[in-house]
Amino acid sequence: MSPPTTVVRRYHQLELITEHLGYLPVRFTDDFYNACIGCMAKAVEGVEAFVSTLPGDERKKMEGVEKFDTLLDNAFDKRFVVFEEFVFNNIFRLPENLPITLSHNKGLNFTYTQAYEDHLDKELEDLRKSVIAQKALQFKLKNQIKSTERLTQRLESCQKEMGFLTTIPKQHGLTQIGDTIDLVSNQLQTLQNLMAPLQEFMADPEKMALVAKEDQRTQYIKRDVQRQLRMYSEADLEDEAFHTLVRQELSEKTSQIASLTDLQALKELYL
Repeated sequence: MSPPTTVVRRYHQLELITEHLGYLPVRFTDDFYNACIGCMAKAVEGVEAFVSTLPGDERKKMEGVEKFDTLLDNAFDKRFVVFEEFVFNNIFRLPENLPITLSHNKGLNFTYTQAYEDHLDKELEDLRKSVIAQKALQFKLKNQIKSTERLTQRLESCQKEMGFLTTIPKQHGLTQIGDTIDLVSNQLQTLQNLMAPLQEFMADPEKMALVAKEDQRTQYIKRDVQRQLRMYSEADLEDEAFHTLVRQELSEKTSQIASLTDLQALKELYL
């Protein structure tokens, strides 16, 4: 959408002269007023110095100076109001609706329609959203870069810590370390598969109770061994001849009901 035809701006009251001068005209009158007040103050001081040299009552002299200062201020204020009106009505005044354009405003348009302003507002809003989206994307990218840098540092640290996996095999002449690791991994998997049935068996209380249950032969041997041990004192148990006698008797008792492997297990358990 293109802007309407450019036209000059019509200034109101002192707006044009203020923009041209770079300051408010009232500032000029204020400065002039302050300068006049300073001059009058010096004049009063001169009058006071002159009166002090004259003969007479000092109190009356001071009262006369104060009255002079007051009359001077009142007269000046009245005359300055007239002067200020003259300045604003004649010096700092341009004809109303004067079609004039300052040099720095040439080519600018101050009479845009509401429709064109709405169009510009929409374009500005779209641009604002685009800028916000770009900033959000930059923020996310910066965070992603930082995260990637931290991950890279961790990977480099892990690579240094795991460097022995390549240096040690080379020192021992093992070049196919990758195949070896694959073989070990496969064997571990196989071992886990073989252990699975055993773990299921051990998790079953009924099956474990059957394994732990003693048969009649084992119970008989235990009772006989305990009986033999109760027949002797502690001194007899420390005698080597006693141990030989017990071994012979156990051998005789168990030869009929147990094998040599069973006897060895009982000897380790009770002797």
